[in-house]
Amino acid sequence: RNDRSNGCVTSFYEGFANVTQSSSGTLLCAQGCAVSGTNTSGFIETFKMASDAETVVFLGGLDLRWESEDRDRPNIRLPDIQVDLIQKLSKINPRIVLILMHGGMVGLDDVLDHVEAIVSIGYPGPYAGEVLPRALSGLEQRAWGKLTMTWYRNSITEDLNMLDFEMTRSPGRTYRYYRGNPHFRFGSGLNPLTTFTLQDVALEATNCFEGSGSEGSCGRAVLSVLVTNTGRKEADEVTIAYFAPLDIPEAEPAWQLREQVFGFERIHLNSGESTKVSFSIQGNETFQLADASGNLVTFPGRYQLVVSNGLDWVE
Repeated sequence: RNDRSNGCVTSFYEGFANVTQSSSGTLLCAQGCAVSGTNTSGFIETFKMASDAETVVFLGGLDLRWESEDRDRPNIRLPDIQVDLIQKLSKINPRIVLILMHGGMVGLDDVLDHVEAIVSIGYPGPYAGEVLPRALSGLEQRAWGKLTMTWYRNSITEDLNMLDFEMTRSPGRTYRYYRGNPHFRFGSGLNPLTTFTLQDVALEATNCFEGSGSEGSCGRAVLSVLVTNTGRKEADEVTIAYFAPLDIPEAEPAWQLREQVFGFERIHLNSGESTKVSFSIQGNETFQLADASGNLVTFPGRYQLVVSNGLDWVE
């Protein structure tokens, strides 16, 4: 809102006003709708402003009336009033950046084809009003990361028995076991300032991994990848390393594991700069999984290693 300030925390409106003023731009602001409800009285003003704008930044999502420690949602859909406004806005100005404020998952089925970009900011802290506008304008190089959850489709609450917390039961839960087709995988994410590539993935091992659990002798290895900033701006990048077992017997629950993170690194690269990112592996520790009795063991056999930058997954 452009008529509210508490004097100590920068609002999103104030943050965008500061950025547009410094770049000689013009900021238009309207409250198109509340988080939920049926009041569409703000739509007309919003449509008029959108028709005159180069880009529409839509601040939406959930609040504590929708999700809290003592309240469960019946589904993961974005509130209907927001879906309605976004779909209608896209016909007037398709250049929409959707900013989602939320704690739990938000389904994107109804809006994904109506926006050009989506930024998930959770429930942000007191500096969000400053940082978000600067990040979207390219003034903050270190603001971007990767998704911390799998972004399921709206039907996930129908596909799963929400009272059954068995992680491995089809179609599985979390990035570790889910085998459905989500909108976005855990760890996905782009940096809007630039582009990055992954090359020369290599595994340097001192000896083979042998033994199970604490028995035998598991070797050490280093998984490395060359990360290059191929764009025009300096920026941060996050690289994530995963493993997946290939030979675990089906009698063990762990055979259903799809992938598991064992390391990640955040780096800062100038335009055109490259660096090697490395992940240490020690078999008995890195590949530990729970067996049928609940004990942590390292199963013998082959393991697939994957590195990702949120766009490419390289084996």
